[in-house]
Amino acid sequence: MSSKRALVGHGTRHGTGYRAGAPPIKRTTTVAPATWQYPTDRAHAGTVAVPAQTRKGDTVRVRVDDRGHAAAAPPRPDRGADDG
Repeated sequence: MSSKRALVGHGTRHGTGYRAGAPPIKRTTTVAPATWQYPTDRAHAGTVAVPAQTRKGDTVRVRVDDRGHAAAAPPRPDRGADDG
């Protein structure tokens, strides 16, 4: 798994982003459309989690799998699978 830079706000949706999350999720996650390249010659686009104050055009880090698709961060060793 790799971490790549993504440009926020470029893709099929316009705007900074929107908030997603529904019960029983305890926290609201801010997401936004983004584009990135991995490997270098292959463009990708998708909706990714971003810091709450992210604006269109900001650059954020995105974890990607071996094919360049956005991927979740690996679980932290100090948390169980259900702790988030």
